Amino acid sequence: LKLHLTPDEHRLLADRCTANVVAWQCALQARQEALRWRRDAIDRAVHLLERGIEVVGDHADLHATLSWVHLQYREAGVDLGPEPLARAEHHAARLFELEPASPVGRLLLAAIHYARGRFQEAARELAPAVASGQALPDMLGLLANLYLLSGQVDAARPLIEQALAVDPLTPLIRCLPGYADAMEGRFDRAVGPYREMFEMDPGN
Repeated sequence: LKLHLTPDEHRLLADRCTANVVAWQCALQARQEALRWRRDAIDRAVHLLERGIEVVGDHADLHATLSWVHLQYREAGVDLGPEPLARAEHHAARLFELEPASPVGRLLLAAIHYARGRFQEAARELAPAVASGQALPDMLGLLANLYLLSGQVDAARPLIEQALAVDPLTPLIRCLPGYADAMEGRFDRAVGPYREMFEMDPGN
């Protein structure tokens, strides 16, 4: 493609790789389970990640995913008590000990603020990465969600388009255009994206 990467781009590519395939597989499988929004699936995700730590030891990717998975208990309405949030904060703290400059850490801080209902603080955590063009798909999705919940549908739509461009295969991302339409009362248009999400993952 005759691409010429800047030094910063080289660094970002190096920072985001993982040399441990087992850790990467555990994190990927756990994410898929947790995105099914069911207690049994989230429980499986936690077990998978904890077993991963037993096998490979402390690993940033596993702690990052464990933090996010524990937040899913709240997001799915499975457990709205204090324990999932405490566990999410514990694993986020461990991630920062292992990788102080982790871009995923910023996402987790935003997600924890979001879980506490601190939408403005969550948006402030995400804004620099989004403005720099270095946002992860989940960052774009969370910031879009914050805008939608705040009634700023027009601000959310470019973020949704960007998230779809970089991650069209995650069912949750695929439903976001429908979410935006629903927030504007366009329920007939909202059905299509949600149907796509369901067809991609009927176990959700």
